[in-house]
Order: sequence, then C-alpha cells, then structure tokens
Amino acid sequence: MAATHARRPGDRRDQILDAAAEAFGRRGFDGVTVAELAESVGVTAPALYRHFGAKDQILSAVTTGTLDRLVVVAESHIGVDGLDQLTRDLTTEVLDRPWQVVAYLRERHRWAADTTRPTQREVELFGAIDQVIDRAVAGLTAGDRRCRMIAMVGVLRGVAERAPRLSRPAADAFIADAVTAVLRAAPVRAINPGRLHPSNAATWRLPPSPRERILAAALPLFRSRGFDGVGIGEIGDHAGVGASNVSRYFGSKEEVLVDIYDRVGARVEVAVDDAVASASDADHALQNLLEAYTEVAFGAADLVVVVGENRGALPRNEIARLRRRDRRVADIWRGVIAALRPELRPVETTTVVAGVIALVNSFPRHEPDALPDPSAVVPLARAFVGAG
Repeated sequence: MAATHARRPGDRRDQILDAAAEAFGRRGFDGVTVAELAESVGVTAPALYRHFGAKDQILSAVTTGTLDRLVVVAESHIGVDGLDQLTRDLTTEVLDRPWQVVAYLRERHRWAADTTRPTQREVELFGAIDQVIDRAVAGLTAGDRRCRMIAMVGVLRGVAERAPRLSRPAADAFIADAVTAVLRAAPVRAINPGRLHPSNAATWRLPPSPRERILAAALPLFRSRGFDGVGIGEIGDHAGVGASNVSRYFGSKEEVLVDIYDRVGARVEVAVDDAVASASDADHALQNLLEAYTEVAFGAADLVVVVGENRGALPRNEIARLRRRDRRVADIWRGVIAALRPELRPVETTTVVAGVIALVNSFPRHEPDALPDPSAVVPLARAFVGAG
C-alpha cells in the first residue's frame, strides 16, 4: 500500500494564498468570504484562521508576496542595459502567477494610501523599473517614464487575465516584445487638435433625475469598495433620495450595476462604430479606434473601472445580452488589428486586443486624478499593437 503524506503547514499556507489570489482576482476582496476560501482548499474556517488571523491578512500576504517577487526581478536589471530582458522576466513572472498579479492590481487601492510594507515595496518596484528605462531610453522625462510604466502595468494585467488560454513559452516572448515596444516608444511633444480635443464650449445640460443621481452616487462607491462592499441603502443616502426610495427607481443593486454596464457599453459601441466608419484604411481605423476609446475611458473613468472590476456581480439573466455587445466590439478591434498585422495567429490577435484595451484602462485605474493627455497615450498603444 502506498504511503500517504499529510500536507505540510507551509504547503497549506501556500495553497490558501493561491486560492485566495484567484478568488480575489476574479471576484474582488468583498466578493469572497473566509468560509468560501476555506472550502476551496479543503479546510474549515477555524483551520484557515490558524494560518491567517483575518481575511485582510490573506490579501496582505498575497500582495506582499507578489511585490517581493516583482521587486527581485526588477532590481536584478539595475545598472545594466537590460530593458529587453527585464520585460521578458516580468512577463514570465506575471504569466507564472497570473492571479496573484491580478489580485494585487485589483485590490491595491485598499492599501495604496497607507505607509505599509506593500506601499514601500511598490515604490521600490517602480523605482527600479524607472532606473532601467532611464538607462535604456534617452530623452524621456520622469513623466514620460511613469506614463510608460502605467501602460506596461495595464498590458500585464490584461494578459494575466488571459493567461490560462495562452500558449507558453511562445506567448511570453510575444508579449514581452510588445511591452518593450511600449517602453521604448518615442515621446510625443506636439499635440494636434482634432478628435483628441473636443470642444470645451459650455453646453446646457438637463438637471439630473433621481435615477441619474443614484447612478452618480453608486459609481465612486463601487469603485472604492467594490460591488459587494456597498449597500443599496447607502447608495440612496449618498444620492440624496433616501435609502428607502431607491426601490422606486431600481429593483435591486444588481439593476444599478446593469445600468452602469449599459451606459459604458453604449458609449464604447458608438465610439467604435464611428471610428471605423470614418476610416480610409486599416491604419486610419486603428488610430481612430485608439483615440475614440481613450476619450471614452478618460472621460468616464469611474464607469470604465467599475465595469472592469465587477463583471462577476452581473445577474445571470443579463450576462448573455451584455456579452453579445462586448463580443461585437471585440470583433471590430480584432478585424482592424488582423488587417494591419496579418502574420498574427488568431490567439495573438485576441491577446493584442485584450492588452491594448487594458493599457488604456490602466490610466483611469491608477491615475484617475492625474490623467495624462490622451495624445501621449495613443502612441504607446500603437507601439504595443505593433503599428507605432
């Protein structure tokens, strides 16, 4: 009879962290209970508490462990001309542990304002990457380098969410080369008027209805605490309509989220259709797409972030309808990129689409109060696509 071996405590701890990272990455910190985490690793909640005193400690361990590994990778390239190798090593680390990275990026707002170890390690991480970029790419200001790092973070998160569907190690090299192109992209100094600079002339607006006020109140709450961390009554109080009156306009909190999805989806769909319809060729279509999507994302930052972070909370009866629109928009992106880069395999084209959208979305996620001019971001997105 074969001998059996009990799982060692250290192994169990790692198993808990792996399960928590995927759960937090997919559903958010507030969407996961300790009991669910315990069940996913085959232990009771009291047994899990022997390893971690609270759910916050599990998230902290996931985040700190992720940052520790990324800092080691980044710091190993300081002082050498190692930008290309840095992007390869970072990409490999992200694809090796995708959900740890997604969980860290999704939940970083919970500790980003603190002076805790995760915050210090993040400063060290970006400081190391900044030094490598500064050594490798001449003529970039500190702002240029930060812009490129935020773009890189977006791409790596986007591909991390697709990691199980990627063919490795070929995907590692493909993605790393595209990230390197972003970091090496020449800075843009001149800003040309046009699509990126719509008129700022004052226009009359209809006063917001109670329904609009509820949506406006829900967005920052969902953004800062996640869908599961906010009560419907709290939304009504913030909207000034009263907790008991929300049901006059929305039957549930889920209906509020569906309305948010419909609004951002409609904006993106109209922008994408217009971008392609007004294009003279595939390259023009890509430029229009990037400009239009960047305008939507930067002009409705809370909408874009809430939609990106709370897909798992959508009611089942709405998912198919909303996905049909998402697929239609993605098909347009794929068609344009495939026309520009016919050498790409379908899985690579889809990866580029996911990465370029995540690149743009990274700025509302990480720099909502200091968004760069869209004209500085579009060239980075073109570089990632391979059409720079």
